[in-house]
Amino acid sequence: MESLHAFERIVQQYPDEDYLIRTAAQIALIVDQPARAADWMVKLRPELAGADAAVTLLNCESAIIPASAWQRMNRQQDAQRLLRRTAAWIDHPRVRQGSSQPGYSLREARLRGVSAGSAAGAVRARRLVSSAIFSS
Repeated sequence: MESLHAFERIVQQYPDEDYLIRTAAQIALIVDQPARAADWMVKLRPELAGADAAVTLLNCESAIIPASAWQRMNRQQDAQRLLRRTAAWIDHPRVRQGSSQPGYSLREARLRGVSAGSAAGAVRARRLVSSAIFSS
């Protein structure tokens, strides 16, 4: 919880710093503060809160965090909407064509892990992470 308090000050000082906000939001998820994580991410990326949220290279990493938070807050419809849009972006042929870029497999693994409602989905996510780590 102390690390979350440290990041709260950073979030207040640097409200537009994507990496810092995402890190703070991930810590909030770890310490069971999903509402705080969702709030920070929506303030950083307000476009993700809309029903027609466009997921792009610039916000795909950020999209997974509020979706995960919303799942924990019993906002399943919002979480699934954002996860479907994120999956559609990641699975798009042009994105897949450039999938050799560093971090692509880890992004896909995070998405599949969050959206995995089954043991099979979780196993697939672990395999993606392993392949990303050992192919780097």
